[in-house]
Amino acid sequence: MGVGLRHTDLVFATGAGGYPLPAVLGHEGAGIVEQVGAAVTKVKPGDKVVMTFRSCGACDRCASGDAAYCRTMPQLNYAGMRTDGNVAAERRSGAAWF
Repeated sequence: MGVGLRHTDLVFATGAGGYPLPAVLGHEGAGIVEQVGAAVTKVKPGDKVVMTFRSCGACDRCASGDAAYCRTMPQLNYAGMRTDGNVAAERRSGAAWF
């Protein structure tokens, strides 16, 4: 598995990006699926995957073809939030990420 850290990620890692730390950095990567949850239907163990930034697909920027500038890009990519408002990342204790 590999992940790409870009300049933006490194800026956020210093705390200069204005997002609370800890944060999940790196929004590009590749790997092989090891396991999936019961509700996952798009991939299966053994599938090779490529990952990139996430966008909502519904805001004005996404609708105009500018998904890289999605209005919820920071929340979806740096804060671990999902489009339904749930959080994809949590601390080992089970507490919210931040």
